[in-house]
Amino acid sequence: MGNEFIFILLILPVVVEATTQLIGDSDIFGGIREWVKAKSKFFNDLFSCKYCLSVWISLFITMTYFGVKFFVWQSLPYYFIVMLFIHRLSNFYHLIFDIVNEYKLYRWSIIMGSVEE
Repeated sequence: MGNEFIFILLILPVVVEATTQLIGDSDIFGGIREWVKAKSKFFNDLFSCKYCLSVWISLFITMTYFGVKFFVWQSLPYYFIVMLFIHRLSNFYHLIFDIVNEYKLYRWSIIMGSVEE
């Protein structure tokens, strides 16, 4: 159970974050995303809110991960709690990635001379 706990804490939130960025922001899915948004108000709202999109992706990935291994109806509250935990942790990872990217952009602008220290 120790290795699985580490997997849940480290890998699944990264998968959720990467999938959210891929589906919500990438040019690869841009055409499909715009087509789906035009077909349904629900999907239009979903793709317009990255936080909402990450909740649904977290639900899908959690249910896929646990559903493949074992699925018991009585464990649904456990799956829901794990899903929320994975979702919040992916949001924390997103925040860390944003801070690192902003710092890199700031340092680059100092190097290029567009911002003074």
